[in-house]
Amino acid sequence: MELPEVEVMRRDLEKEVVGKRIARAEVRPQRGAMRIIRRHARRKEFADRLASRKITKVDRKGKYLLIFLDDGASLRTLAEDLDAMQAAARTGDDHALAEADARFHGRLVELAGNPTLEKLWRSLEPHSRTFLTLVVPGADPQWSADLHVPILAALERRDVEAVVEALGRHFDEVSQNMARRLPDDEPPDVTSLPRRGSGR
Repeated sequence: MELPEVEVMRRDLEKEVVGKRIARAEVRPQRGAMRIIRRHARRKEFADRLASRKITKVDRKGKYLLIFLDDGASLRTLAEDLDAMQAAARTGDDHALAEADARFHGRLVELAGNPTLEKLWRSLEPHSRTFLTLVVPGADPQWSADLHVPILAALERRDVEAVVEALGRHFDEVSQNMARRLPDDEPPDVTSLPRRGSGR
């Protein structure tokens, strides 16, 4: 491949991938693969480190293409949101906890890089829903904040399977907790309610 062809490839890649996140990466088990990624002991370790990183720039050095990734600032921001959740839980500030919780979940959705998922998330009014879970009788703000620790830990390890497991456990625990706390009453009989204009 000659330099002009490499430059064309760089420009095409720049248009297609800059600003996008890497959903997953795979290092195929072929001869010499580990020589290319020498600093990493295992293929999975290398692939996990790439998962969820954002491509920020595509450059060229001679005939080599260079792909630049974000510095993991998203994980630092998630850690700050988690710290804010735990601080709010300790002080009993349900409003601040709900805001930090909604930001944490919103950032997770953003990290997924799926526009449809982002649109759906915004339509759910996450702050209001989170706040409601904290004011239902039996709410435990510290438990709510601590639920997010395994998610962040798995993301920091860049262990995709552990992230999926932590998210699944999070949703299961929240569902079970809400089912225990919400009354299981029958819906009200609307036929006995007064009708508008009936004078009753």
